[in-house]
Amino acid sequence: MIHSRRNGFTLVELLVAMAIIGVLVAILLPAVQSAREASRRTSCRNNLKQIGLAASNYHDTFTMYPPGWIGVTNREFDANGPSGLSWGALCLPQIEQYAAAKSLKNKVSVTDPSNATLQTLKVEVFRCPSDIGPDTFSVALQPPHVNPDLPENFATVNYIGSFGSTDYHPCASNAVGVPCPGNGVFYLNSSVKVGDIRDGTSNTMLVGERRSNKTLPTPIYGTWIGAPPGGVEAIGRVLGASDYPPNDPANHFEAYSSFHPGSVNVVLCDGSVQTINEGVDLKLFMGLATIRKQDDGVVFVPQ
Repeated sequence: MIHSRRNGFTLVELLVAMAIIGVLVAILLPAVQSAREASRRTSCRNNLKQIGLAASNYHDTFTMYPPGWIGVTNREFDANGPSGLSWGALCLPQIEQYAAAKSLKNKVSVTDPSNATLQTLKVEVFRCPSDIGPDTFSVALQPPHVNPDLPENFATVNYIGSFGSTDYHPCASNAVGVPCPGNGVFYLNSSVKVGDIRDGTSNTMLVGERRSNKTLPTPIYGTWIGAPPGGVEAIGRVLGASDYPPNDPANHFEAYSSFHPGSVNVVLCDGSVQTINEGVDLKLFMGLATIRKQDDGVVFVPQ
């Protein structure tokens, strides 16, 4: 008698095999996603490391950290005046963006048409790979200011300078020429030196993360070129404050946040990168953002 050899699976065997494969995929997928996020987090930390080194090199050259943003004139469409140029733009040579630095017109507003090409230039070192936001965003005018040069789009970034532990929003209503000091490294026309950082460079935050969020009435997006004069949340495009904990669920514009589960990354003034858990004690986090211990809320302004 000749027996035929079976060359395939029965339906039951096929279903069992598919079930086993499904279970394996369910087990392995979180591990794969976790590995990918670990890689993205490492890239993010490397970005912050480069930014910290760039700011330090700027200090070596000019004996101070770059201003948070520059406002020196009396144009009426912005309370603090153009140009709005930010610390990120001033650090372009230090992050090897030589072509962009050469093209930047720093004697006019960052919203001037002569800076149109740079306004939407994506600079990789300013983008966290875990962020899912768009590469560009639109800035609406802030009533009652009128800026005829305000462009439609800016490049998105995920790293903002430390204004300190106090909210910067009151500065937006300052009259022209009125200082806007923070108690962190960066603020209006700031010129903070290492010697001004009384808490020590290893205890003071320089730059931290902010995730993109387009679901709010005023979408949260930062940019590197500057605080767009006359634009909504102009200061918040380049600076942040630690008056709320990381990843605060209320999504305050000035707060630090990220798409890393449960934490944000920051770079300190000594160039080290630290991970701050969202459950951190708020007073500790506020202290990390200031350049010296505060007495009764008095803001320290370097002379």
